[in-house]
Amino acid sequence: MTQTALQTPAQTVRLCLDLKTQRVLYFTADPAYAAPDNAQAYTAEAVLPAGMTLANCWQYRFVTGTLQLSTIANRQPKAGGSLADGNRVALRKALRTKLLALWALLPPWQPASSERATQFAQIEAAYSDRIAAMSAAQTQGLALEIEALVI
Repeated sequence: MTQTALQTPAQTVRLCLDLKTQRVLYFTADPAYAAPDNAQAYTAEAVLPAGMTLANCWQYRFVTGTLQLSTIANRQPKAGGSLADGNRVALRKALRTKLLALWALLPPWQPASSERATQFAQIEAAYSDRIAAMSAAQTQGLALEIEALVI
């Protein structure tokens, strides 16, 4: 006597999905389930893929109406990007955000003078030069320095 694999019908489930990433947050067989009312999630229906459980459902994304496994092994590497490059971009963004926040602290009755604008431009240029010369390991210290920046 030979054993045959049991064929089970595909189970349609109700998914709770993250609005920004399309990542599966939760799934249920309850057709009346509705996503939390926080505008960060929504619901959809899909066929449950083999191997998907509540413990690993966050590894799946809902793309063009189907569930796709999105583990690190399945991701395509970004072309030409290194950790140091990513850190430099993040530091430049943090520096710009900090300088804009400091600019906003100027009293509204005091017009932004050209001297103040020149000072901000010099600070940005000095930090940009340091950022360009940094390795990935050095960026954390500069991030803390930028966060503590006061003028």
